[in-house]
Amino acid sequence: QLTSGDWVVTSIAAIDEDTGIIYINGRKDTPLESHVYAVDMQTSSVQRITELGKHHDVKFAKDASIYVDVFSDINTPAQTGLYFANGQFITWLDENKVSANHPLAPYASEWIAPEFGTIAAPDNTQLHYRLYKPANISGKHPVIVYHYGGPRAQVVTNKWGGNRGLMFQYWAQQGYVVFSIDNRGSYYRGKAFEDPIYKAMGSIEIEDQKLGVDYLRTLDFVEPAKIGVYGHSYGGYMS
Repeated sequence: QLTSGDWVVTSIAAIDEDTGIIYINGRKDTPLESHVYAVDMQTSSVQRITELGKHHDVKFAKDASIYVDVFSDINTPAQTGLYFANGQFITWLDENKVSANHPLAPYASEWIAPEFGTIAAPDNTQLHYRLYKPANISGKHPVIVYHYGGPRAQVVTNKWGGNRGLMFQYWAQQGYVVFSIDNRGSYYRGKAFEDPIYKAMGSIEIEDQKLGVDYLRTLDFVEPAKIGVYGHSYGGYMS
């Protein structure tokens, strides 16, 4: 066994037999971001080689000497770069910088950056949430809770959200508070975190979502009588 600890290894990205290094995709630093780590097969040392604060989707060359990294965060669309295996930048393949001519540029001044945080479940498990506040807080605001809640899925990530992320932006700009929480049973937190909903769907994940609503009702800018829920697939079942 080369790795240990309370974090998830999602896949092996590459193996360099000459140097004795295995490159893995995992969530050692935070479950909200995917990173590449270099693991020494002799010493079992683990070193992150991708930039913290971004979510990385990486593809290595067959000889493990270089890799392509498609990375983003919740406020920045995906960019694509070429890197040496040690994480050193080589060149842009698609910089996708939000400059004056970028499709997102006309809306940048109204962009609302969400907040991330955690809420403790009854067993003290930390549940990650994401919260968008309206740009102009005035009195109490209605809330839309977006959830999925089922197995093999994660809602709260520090990753560009695509069309759904833009929908959250629109809701927040219309004066809604937009909230999501990943309950026990969600993905990328390990087997012990996922197991509670095995053969018990519609139980503990509902309780964790209710914890999120209880938290919302403590916020002075939330209208507690106007909290709605929305989801698709398993999230529709949850709703």
